[in-house]
Amino acid sequence: MEEPTNRYLRATEGIPRGETRSFLELAALAARCGAARAAARAVRECPPDASAPWHRIVAADGSLDRDPERAALQLRRLRREGARPRAGEAVPAWARRVGARQVGKLPERVFAPPRDPRVANWGPLAVEPLRERRAARRRGFAPIDEERVEAPPVPRGGARSGAPSRSRRPLEKRLAALDWDSIETDLATRGLHHRPGLLSAGECAALLREGAREERIERTVSMRPLGYGQGVYHYWKEPPPEPLAALRALLYLRLRPLAARLRSPRRPDEAPFPPTLAGFQRACRAAGQRRGSCILLRYGEGGVNHPHRDVYGKVWFPLQGLLVLSERGRDFRGGEFLLHEERGEGLVSRRVAVSEGDLVLFASAQRLERRAGRWRKVPLLHGMGPVTRG
Repeated sequence: MEEPTNRYLRATEGIPRGETRSFLELAALAARCGAARAAARAVRECPPDASAPWHRIVAADGSLDRDPERAALQLRRLRREGARPRAGEAVPAWARRVGARQVGKLPERVFAPPRDPRVANWGPLAVEPLRERRAARRRGFAPIDEERVEAPPVPRGGARSGAPSRSRRPLEKRLAALDWDSIETDLATRGLHHRPGLLSAGECAALLREGAREERIERTVSMRPLGYGQGVYHYWKEPPPEPLAALRALLYLRLRPLAARLRSPRRPDEAPFPPTLAGFQRACRAAGQRRGSCILLRYGEGGVNHPHRDVYGKVWFPLQGLLVLSERGRDFRGGEFLLHEERGEGLVSRRVAVSEGDLVLFASAQRLERRAGRWRKVPLLHGMGPVTRG
């Protein structure tokens, strides 16, 4: 089996001469998405005279190796390859010399053409040569003048005409009518279950309106500077609005037995969860985990969410839910939900084309696979494909 360090160093060989990548991007190239720390450790342990182009890996803000001598060697190599301006060379002149049609700025991960007057003021160690706009977007860069992602328009009168009125049926009855044996089997063995149209158009519109109220949001995080993708996380204050709060509590009750199996497939009794969501939240607070984890995500054209897993702190629930509030084809195109399996040869992905009112339940970290009479954990990550319009 390939050593982890070798995996990351081999991945550096796929980075074009004259370009750099962050530790997070290197982890993705090595099919270990999110393992930025492991990638950084592998690069820093690499001998300076190794054949692997370790010097093409920089921090998210463009900074070089922590060791001064090693950083000086790294900068010489990057300048020789054209990945950074020469000493005293203006950034626009450097971009023209190396044929970069766009210049990226770190850590904000925005880009502009070399002729833009703002580019001249960008730091020479915090720039990235970008060949074209499409390639820049794939790497999570966005045009510097791109407008902030706003909430999509929502109808004032609730549900759209012609849409089925599911909101008249109590949410608890909607969930009770589902085939939970099939749902548990899907989640355990496939890692996801897709239930189209659980919420009505009116319920989705109401949640969007609530998300536009500043007093409802605890904090907002832009994904791009962190290298997570391109979009915005809005964390709901607790409790989130209805029917979201009720749905979350009801799903917890339904999924609690399966959650124990996913955490400890051999001895599920070793991974018990409190009988109610309120009890689970108390356990989180007792462990020092006090921030809410219910998020409203907004994406514009070019929005993307890179493969990752949401496992933070000592107390975590191994299943998650995604609700889609915008209509595919009308409000957006692209933006499929992606579930990735980590295999020896890389990531094996499954796409789900989601739309308004859909619920996707998925495993946060692993699904189960039975081999030779024993349960085996298959590591999972999730994300979202690029939004091509809307």
